Amino acid sequence: MIKQLATATLGLAAILAANPARGDYQVFTNRASFEAAITGEQTETFNELGPTLQSYGSTGLSMSNGLNQPLTVTGSSGFLLSGSASSLANYYPANGTYLLGPYSTNPTDGINVAFSGKYTAAGADVGVFTSRSVVSFLVTTTNGSSFTSSLAVDTSQPGSSLGFLGVIDTTPGDSITSLTFSAPVMSNKNVMIDNVSYGFAPQSVPEPASMVSLIAGSLVIATMAIRRKFRRKMA
Repeated sequence: MIKQLATATLGLAAILAANPARGDYQVFTNRASFEAAITGEQTETFNELGPTLQSYGSTGLSMSNGLNQPLTVTGSSGFLLSGSASSLANYYPANGTYLLGPYSTNPTDGINVAFSGKYTAAGADVGVFTSRSVVSFLVTTTNGSSFTSSLAVDTSQPGSSLGFLGVIDTTPGDSITSLTFSAPVMSNKNVMIDNVSYGFAPQSVPEPASMVSLIAGSLVIATMAIRRKFRRKMA
């Protein structure tokens, strides 16, 4: 009986080790809620790029090309601009600089933000230039997973505020490698982002090694109980 229990337990442990348990991907459309759920937050505001209209389409942006944070930002088809309300027809709030990317319904097009560290939470303020429309993002992770989400944002009036799209990856051992923001195909509907934030969030599902330890402990307890029962019968 004990041998059979041990064999079954070890078999289950091997399965868990080979197939790590998955957590959930939590999508946030409210920045305050996102920030309350993470730790070690860092934010790239793009303000160091200045308010005047500039193009970074051919090279993209990184710490070696204008940014303060360890991110790499690129635009599809060589289209990536930085600017502010004063440099782009007074659209967008007056404070700060933002990035403007191409328009496309393909989720792999748009503005791509790649992370060099193993962060489990990331997001950004988002909008569509001079438009009331939908912003989508494609999330990719180190374990090869990907998924999409979207948000309707109205930035059609001068002084409009952006929306927010963020995600927390709770899959054990996984982290976010990139976010790609896109907007629908139509004239003057370029996707725009600002304030890219990233950090860490607790992972709710135990690592496989923890599960193995838990099962092993349960096996010891079960073995002791069986031995006590056997001794009582022999007495």
